[in-house]
Amino acid sequence: ECNKYQLMDGRFRFGPVQESDASTFLLRVSNCFGNASLEFNLNVLTNASSDTTGYNIAADRGDSVNFTVDASGNPQPTFAWIFKSAVECQNLTMRQLVPDSTTALSAHRFRSVLELVYVHGNMSGSYRCQVANGLGS
Repeated sequence: ECNKYQLMDGRFRFGPVQESDASTFLLRVSNCFGNASLEFNLNVLTNASSDTTGYNIAADRGDSVNFTVDASGNPQPTFAWIFKSAVECQNLTMRQLVPDSTTALSAHRFRSVLELVYVHGNMSGSYRCQVANGLGS
C-alpha cells in the first residue's frame, strides 16, 4: 500500500489501482522559486459484469414472471434482453426484446428487470440479459 502512489522523476505514479482508489487528489509542489498545486480526479474504469446466474422458471398460463439482473461496471452498464423461442431453438435466431403488451423492461442504475405479463405458450424459451459498457460485456 505504501508504494501505491509515488513521485518519481518528476512524475506522480500510481501502482495497480482498484475501484476503491477512485478519488480526488491534490498535488502540491514547491521550490525556492515558488509553489504550484494541481487537483485531479482518478476515475477507475471497469468492465461490465454480472454475477447473476441462470435459473429455470415454470409458470402457468396467465401468470406474470420476473427476471432480475444486477450488474457492475464503470462506466455504468447498459442492458439488453434477448429471447430465443423454444420453438426456434434449432436455429440460431435470437431477437432483442422491446416493451409491448406482454413484456415490460425496466432498468435503474445497476439493475434491470424483465417482466413477462400474462404468460402464454409462445413465450416459452430462453431469455438472456446482455450487460455491457464501453469496456466489455
